[in-house]
Amino acid sequence: MRRLTRVKHEGFSLLEVMLAVAILSVGMLGMLLLMVKSTRLSTSSNYRSAATQLAYSMADSMRSNPTQLSAYDSPGTTGVAACYTSAGCGATASNMVDTEYALWSSRLAAAIPGGVGMLCRDTSPGDAQITSISGVVTPTWNCAAPATPSAAAPYVVKVCWNPARETIATVPTCTEITL
Repeated sequence: MRRLTRVKHEGFSLLEVMLAVAILSVGMLGMLLLMVKSTRLSTSSNYRSAATQLAYSMADSMRSNPTQLSAYDSPGTTGVAACYTSAGCGATASNMVDTEYALWSSRLAAAIPGGVGMLCRDTSPGDAQITSISGVVTPTWNCAAPATPSAAAPYVVKVCWNPARETIATVPTCTEITL
């Protein structure tokens, strides 16, 4: 008489393979989300670094021109054409301040998305606020100049930008450098 024996088949069943693929997919999705978050944080860090460098650039320009420091209280927003030539800005030294501020503003706008800057004398620096008017979110600065001219208030370089590409929220981020 012949004995019937069962042959043992070894290998994976379809259910085991599907379960392994599902577990691997969850792990890979987690890695993908980690990479996206890392990219956002890296972008944020780059914008903060650029904003700080540009703010210090303007602060250094202000320090290097102490005779015209009062012209930085309300600089013009357009450059003076003569300042771009080899002859220079001419007799009006405030033209140099206006041109320097206009160039700095354009560098801010080019280096950082939505980058805007402000120079002012401020008795309470560090009070940049975010306002939303009709869905448009913009930074506002409280440049509280001293009540009397004899009261000392430091010059503050303020820079804000729109971090729409770095985070989910579209609230502007600000940094301030006090001279």
